[in-house]
Amino acid sequence: MLAEPLTAAPELDRILADRAIRSVYQPIVGLDAPGTVGFEALARGPEGSSLERPDHLFAAARELGRTTSKRASSSPPASCAPS
Repeated sequence: MLAEPLTAAPELDRILADRAIRSVYQPIVGLDAPGTVGFEALARGPEGSSLERPDHLFAAARELGRTTSKRASSSPPASCAPS
């Protein structure tokens, strides 16, 4: 369950200040060739927090007006392709 915006604010502020948004990578597989062709980078909040799930994390950020500058600076861009 998503925390109410007022209770989510301190947690979201801490996550952003600590740069605690983490990336996880979902393999992308080709239908015409076996194996992984790349990876999709996905954002997650800290494990065990009420904002671990991306829908909760981004909903809280949107409701609290912290989606533009904070989101862009929360972590370096992620991109990855197999070598």
